[in-house]
Amino acid sequence: NCKEQRGASSRDMAITADTLVKFIEVDQHFLAELKRREPCGQGNRSAVLAVKDAEVRKVEIVTGKKDNHLRVVLYDGHTNATLWLWGKVFHPALREGAIVTAAFRAELREYRGMPDITLSLEAVQEK
Repeated sequence: NCKEQRGASSRDMAITADTLVKFIEVDQHFLAELKRREPCGQGNRSAVLAVKDAEVRKVEIVTGKKDNHLRVVLYDGHTNATLWLWGKVFHPALREGAIVTAAFRAELREYRGMPDITLSLEAVQEK
């Protein structure tokens, strides 16, 4: 659902999503409603959500069992949220203080026996 031009800067990407959200809206009830409406999108993947004008608060590399990942904290004006960029250790738009539009997928998982919502970045565009 996210279109990217090869060789383009992060400002040149066109981000498309199924819906714009605020992070506070992405809870278990919201995800259950999305699940009921599946399949969505081309190839019937899960819905792509997007948040606009979010501030990058923190970016850190996390060492995984197989790959390294970026853990990113974004602030949408109301709520901080942690998003993951799997298998990557750099993205030019992800700098602390940058204002971005981020497209992501949300998945309800279990972590240490507790429900956990994982937000996986699909695309990021700097404002």
